[in-house]
Amino acid sequence: MGEDRIQEQVMRDLVSWRSTLKEGIKALSQGNSQELEKIIERTGIIQARLDISLPLARKESTTKDYRKIMLEIKGIEDTLIQELTKAKGIVKQKLDTLAKNKSLLQGYRNSSKTLPRFLNRLT
Repeated sequence: MGEDRIQEQVMRDLVSWRSTLKEGIKALSQGNSQELEKIIERTGIIQARLDISLPLARKESTTKDYRKIMLEIKGIEDTLIQELTKAKGIVKQKLDTLAKNKSLLQGYRNSSKTLPRFLNRLT
């Protein structure tokens, strides 16, 4: 009876993890970084629960079901990592452009007073 409950909990956690990762891809595509941060925290909690409960559920019939969902989760995580890498590249380009523009603006500033180049001997 206890093992059945553990197996059901593991299956619910895996399904929850998969759906949370799908939400993460949506949040990333919309550029919602705050929502993405919350989703990452939730997946961490789910993974911690699975670390505890997964070793307790070791029946062959359910292990195959777990494997199928875990492969789906791996695919979703790979997609999420690719999207994060693309977003990182875009942010890096924007930061480089801002740094370049800032240095150009500082080049146009004249920090000291200009003195006349030629001195008049009569004055």
